[in-house]
Amino acid sequence: MNRQKLSSTGQRKLPAIAALIGFATFATIALLPGQAQAACRGGFCVSGSDNGPQHFVNFTTSWTNITHFNFSRPDGKQVELGANQRQVIFTNLPSGSFEQYGFQACTKVSVFSSSQCTPWAYFTHTAP
Repeated sequence: MNRQKLSSTGQRKLPAIAALIGFATFATIALLPGQAQAACRGGFCVSGSDNGPQHFVNFTTSWTNITHFNFSRPDGKQVELGANQRQVIFTNLPSGSFEQYGFQACTKVSVFSSSQCTPWAYFTHTAP
């Protein structure tokens, strides 16, 4: 797996071929049948499933040297996740709603500095 490092400017360096491979992978996965389709963008890959009113999102990341993640829920609230956390759960909006959520990988050097974070990687889900 190609590991991306967060630079001091919070920007990632991604070769053009990596973006092409990522798009090809996403296109292939999107055609697979099943309850939960996976999607990858911005250094994050997600897959999800619904259990009653709740949506479970499992994610992986190619980012390294991070201290935490930010998760933006469909209701607009933001939650900070630990560096080793790889699942989030949120309550679905009403049936048929188009839900958008996002992830950021962040590094905090010291308690007196602000975090340096990647751009948001957004994903969508349609509530059952």
